[in-house]
Amino acid sequence: MLFEKNNVRKGYGVNMNVVGEVYKPAPEVLVEMYETFQRQGAEITRQFRDGTLIPAHVQALIEHRNPFASEVSPARINHAQLVVSKPCSERTGVEQLVEWIALYAELGITLTSEEVTIPAHQEGLDRLIVVPKGMMPQKAFDLCTVRFNGKTWKYVSQSLDKAVPTNDRTAESGSYAIWIRDRVEADEELKNLSADMLTEQSVKGITLLERLLYEIKYHAETGKHLDLKNWTLCSGSRVSDGYVPSVYWNDGKLWVLWHYVSSRFGNLRSRAVSL
Repeated sequence: MLFEKNNVRKGYGVNMNVVGEVYKPAPEVLVEMYETFQRQGAEITRQFRDGTLIPAHVQALIEHRNPFASEVSPARINHAQLVVSKPCSERTGVEQLVEWIALYAELGITLTSEEVTIPAHQEGLDRLIVVPKGMMPQKAFDLCTVRFNGKTWKYVSQSLDKAVPTNDRTAESGSYAIWIRDRVEADEELKNLSADMLTEQSVKGITLLERLLYEIKYHAETGKHLDLKNWTLCSGSRVSDGYVPSVYWNDGKLWVLWHYVSSRFGNLRSRAVSL
């Protein structure tokens, strides 16, 4: 056999005619393999960072399965299978992106890793929020309504897309990601700060859309809800008449309310964003 002759000549020391023969490479081949793996390691690391490779690919390789079979795709993996019982501070940006891809697939929304650039991580802001292209506030609210069996309420009857036309970030032209603190309650550091004050201090705050998507993701992970004691002031968004939306969970329901840009009290807090 040509394969057998080539391998023996290169020093692999393998007999293809013996079933179960132990693979014992020669010393010089071990050196060659090690050097090759070092070169490959850098590329593997790069692909993990940009999301081209995911942990499921490595696991499939270990199990001698095709790493790129369709069932290994994040869109084919149940979101619950990906989420582990550890905080976001111990989950990489790529791991969290894969979770989002799987979650959106369950919601009938296609998202790929190539569409999303994970921003540089900022200390303390460990929760990645991923917004797919075309996602709008009303769509996110509707997804919440379905997920929570109709237990949602918003201040206006009209579409949130029209009611809240001004946002610091949108997904109209493409998907994007942000970092926020991994907390149930809105940021303690930002209590008693109005939307106007946050603007004056150049604090980037969460938008209404991002806050609604966070509610869906957190519920998918835990079966629980955010802001049980406080309101998240969505300081990155503005209602058409200048008010600022807020979101919280109370009395078994998700609420979307309006506040003055000057409103400030201890239970009204924004969530800082890192881009």
